[in-house]
Amino acid sequence: MAQFKFTSAGAGSAGAWNNLTVADLTTDDGSYTTFNVTESAQDGFSLNVEIAADTGTTLNSFPINTAAILAFDTGIDKDSFSNGDSRTGTIQLMVEYYSMDSANSIITDVTYRASICPFMIAGSPPYTSGTKGFFGGAGFFGGTTGPQRTATRILRNTATSNNSGTLWNAASDTLVATLNEMTMVQGYSSGQKAYLFRYDSLGFWSNTSTDNALFALNDSFYDSNNSEIGANTVTIGVGFHVNGGTDAATTKSWDINIKWRKLLT
Repeated sequence: MAQFKFTSAGAGSAGAWNNLTVADLTTDDGSYTTFNVTESAQDGFSLNVEIAADTGTTLNSFPINTAAILAFDTGIDKDSFSNGDSRTGTIQLMVEYYSMDSANSIITDVTYRASICPFMIAGSPPYTSGTKGFFGGAGFFGGTTGPQRTATRILRNTATSNNSGTLWNAASDTLVATLNEMTMVQGYSSGQKAYLFRYDSLGFWSNTSTDNALFALNDSFYDSNNSEIGANTVTIGVGFHVNGGTDAATTKSWDINIKWRKLLT
């Protein structure tokens, strides 16, 4: 069986989670004047993200072309696959959250709605429609209707996501993590090529009345048309927005882990 080969594709061994640090990540401020990323003071968490509101962004929308971006270049390119019967590779991106429960101001603030949006895209930020890849599947965390997940989008078609149903019950549950997974496939058409093919999104949360963590499939997207990696490498990461309100000095702060891993096929 063919295997996803890793000699030129990022750090760490196959299957092991890599917890990204401030030094691992590159930033793009997007439309934000305040976007700070530092080491988290919370035990077990690596990143603290502070962002001030963008009062010009429409409430409940997530335009990735103006989002504040944390990005990591995996080094995976069209040649990061072995030849054989199954020329595929899979990567996973997990965002873990500190104290994301009903008491968190990110949840309770209905005026300045904070949102976070994972992505897996061929190329570096900033991102606009026409760039190849996927984004979405986490959520808008504050708001009168409760936390809503963002719709998964194919970036080459659109650069804006919106709310798409309940992400989790913030009144009684605590969000633990979101996980996104992307499968890539190698093809041969006038030369060796690779494509971003499938993108899945899961949510995990805890509830004191249950013994085990709860989870739900938020979205599963396929794109067999034209999301070719080309000469790019695959970049993964998270985008942020705080939209609504009129005071650009209003800030939101997150303590999170961003982890990723490569899986054998």
